[in-house]
Amino acid sequence: MRSNQIANGLSRRPIALALSLALAAIAPAAGAATVEVTTADDAATSSTCTLRQAISAMNAAAVGVSSSCVNSGGSFGTGDTITFAADVTAVSLADIANNELLITDPSLAIQGTGMGGVTVSRVTGATNPFRIFHDTASAAGNFLYLTGLTISNGATTAANANGGAIFVDTRQDGELVLTNCVVSGNSTGGANAVGGAIAVGDAFNDGTVQVLNSVISGNSTGGYGAAGGAIYATHQAYLKDSIVSGNSTIGNSSPGGAIRTIVTILYSSTITDNFTQGNYSGGGAIATLGASGADGVEGNYSTISGNSTSGYMSPGGAINTRFFGTALYFLISNNSTSGNKSNGGGVYSRESFIDDSVVTGNEVTGDDSNGGGIWTRSGTVQRSTLSANHASGTGDSGGALWAISAHLVESTLSGNVAASGGGGLTGNVCTSSTPSFAIYNSTIAFNTTDSAGGAAVYLGSSGCAGLGAGNSQQISSAITVASSILSNNTVDSVVSADIGVQSGFALTVNTSYDLMQRPPSNAAIMLVNAAGTPALITLGPRLIALGNNGCGKKSGAPGTSICVPTHAIGCSPAVDSGSNPLSAIDDERGTGYARLSGNAPDIGAYELQPGGDEIFCDGFDGLE
Repeated sequence: MRSNQIANGLSRRPIALALSLALAAIAPAAGAATVEVTTADDAATSSTCTLRQAISAMNAAAVGVSSSCVNSGGSFGTGDTITFAADVTAVSLADIANNELLITDPSLAIQGTGMGGVTVSRVTGATNPFRIFHDTASAAGNFLYLTGLTISNGATTAANANGGAIFVDTRQDGELVLTNCVVSGNSTGGANAVGGAIAVGDAFNDGTVQVLNSVISGNSTGGYGAAGGAIYATHQAYLKDSIVSGNSTIGNSSPGGAIRTIVTILYSSTITDNFTQGNYSGGGAIATLGASGADGVEGNYSTISGNSTSGYMSPGGAINTRFFGTALYFLISNNSTSGNKSNGGGVYSRESFIDDSVVTGNEVTGDDSNGGGIWTRSGTVQRSTLSANHASGTGDSGGALWAISAHLVESTLSGNVAASGGGGLTGNVCTSSTPSFAIYNSTIAFNTTDSAGGAAVYLGSSGCAGLGAGNSQQISSAITVASSILSNNTVDSVVSADIGVQSGFALTVNTSYDLMQRPPSNAAIMLVNAAGTPALITLGPRLIALGNNGCGKKSGAPGTSICVPTHAIGCSPAVDSGSNPLSAIDDERGTGYARLSGNAPDIGAYELQPGGDEIFCDGFDGLE
């Protein structure tokens, strides 16, 4: 007997394999049994073919004499299909106890028309709680395909009654596929009743959900341990061209305001305005905790915005996961946590790889909550901008990013704010092995920390306590800064050194081809300029305000996508004064903006292109 993956952290499928499986959605088989629903009512007689009667025929693999249903297709058994007559646009299930639609056919498609064209719902005003579809097929590879349906007003109130609208409760690995569907206004209301709209998989079997060109909104769970306000799957959720919004969990230990899985994959999708309310309920939008070394979130061209958590130790206003990567062209904006010890206003992860993305306007407000934009143990931020994120509670650090190990590559940290430590980046050195902090071809500017001793980039080890075995406070470290700009950063509204350290911590800063407007004067920080490289530039870089300076790419889902903002440079000492240590082809903006466009690369994330704007040489239009 296999153990539940979420409960016990066992996972057999790596994310790359999960992705390949997700792309293989199966359409209903040609030549299968086909029955058309001709009666909108739930009440049935021998002269009707209701949806309930059509499902019963598929379950029995035969059309019985108790209905007028007709099989107009092929043999029963594989890819059986239910369709609807043109005048059947809504089916209201009667207010009768346990009146769910029970499915035992292991391979069934129910096809409405258009986008949510046929509504299947629990009748308005019903007093008896029941879900809409309950699939209990026991065959291997169970498959339920729903298309062109609106599924609403399902409800369960008992403990462990999963899936307010749909529960694929199979004895073998099961899969649910939704295409052109709307699933809204469903709920569970009991302890450990997961999946306010959808639950797939049971305690011993994998469950997978695919959501294609669909909307999942306004669903909820309410109860202790009731995870996944919209979707709960014991293995994977794959979303493409879909919207998941306004879902919630209310109850302690109920993570995933919208989605709770082991693996979540997003393509061209929008996850907005979901929340958790309760202690130990991380992931305002998505929580994928549980599988050792394999759980995670990845995808591209997606927007995750306006999600939140509000309980004690509820990290990840948008995402709470072990592995966030590879995230390509994501817009992660205006997410938050408000409980104490709730790290990661946008993302909380053990490992993260964020590329060509924008992380902006996220916030942690509870005390001892770090990483206004991102909290990660090990993270790479590449060709991305982290801006206007806040870590504003007492003791909060890392306005944009808090990490144990971090690489910034062709990225911008701008306008972030922290109550203490690093307004832009806080690094904690927690292992005796050589730590990894490096900044290449990046711009870190206009960040603020509110307490004395902070800086734009701040390293120490006070945050290592409580991070588990192998993590302990160290007393020294090194950081590499290459062809990067650090400038215009402040402490308590006063201009300050761009790099700072925790008291008693020794730091070596290895620099090459850098512009650091205010190098540290702290005796605990030693600047080492690489042999054969020019002296550190300490002039103002004359940065232009953060904005859209051209687009070689856009981040976010279609309809909400934006250009990755950068700080342009005009007549600046950074022009032609840098290097290209990682042999990048383009600057932060992407294709069409060459990394080398002059005599030498420029310092920072932005490269002035031929014919670029040189009007800022008068000393008034540029920012110092």
